[in-house]
Amino acid sequence: MADDQQADRTESALRTLRNNKLVAVVLIVGMSIVALANFSDSVDKLLVALKLRPDALSVAREGQRDDVSRQLTAQAWRRFFWARAYLARVSRGAAVSESEQDEAWHKYIEASADWSSNVMIYILAVDRFYGHAKSVELENVLQPCLGTMADKLIVVRYPSANLNGAQQQANIAAAIAAVDAANSGFYTFVSGFQPPKAGNGTDQSVYATDCELDGKSARAGLAARTGKQR
Repeated sequence: MADDQQADRTESALRTLRNNKLVAVVLIVGMSIVALANFSDSVDKLLVALKLRPDALSVAREGQRDDVSRQLTAQAWRRFFWARAYLARVSRGAAVSESEQDEAWHKYIEASADWSSNVMIYILAVDRFYGHAKSVELENVLQPCLGTMADKLIVVRYPSANLNGAQQQANIAAAIAAVDAANSGFYTFVSGFQPPKAGNGTDQSVYATDCELDGKSARAGLAARTGKQR
């Protein structure tokens, strides 16, 4: 009895399809779409398995890495920009008002605060996305370069009471050299260049000495890396 009812329903469905071509066409198109979707999904999985196409997780990871790199670079260069702006204004002396000098200094302090509040995040992110060696380089080499730069700027900002003009200009030159040295190291770092080996054959990074370079040498090193004259 149940078999007869099932056969009747099947016959009825077939009769409906024969009598209604539109319904039949819609069903055929629907089945074709489903089959095509299944086929496309299988192809995508095959390409991912063969590493010919990144999966969603890989795409998300690359996006996160790009975001971190972009933010790190922007914050570092913002700090360099305002450090140079302050030193340029101070070096001109009375030709630049104190309010303009103060503005550049406060912008530098804001940029430094932004960097300091995120530096641990950057160290961990670099470790995750670029490897432990790059993370160590950022923390133990480049971060001290920024510290040296800050120290030199503070000497310019708060000179001793008996400092003469020539001594202040020397302090400004030392600060400019420190900015150029830190900028040189960061340029190489974010460009993904491998630091050359020191003359003694060890893997000592060039940045370790860049922080102590005089201004001319630091600018020459930066120009060599960027292909520009500063």
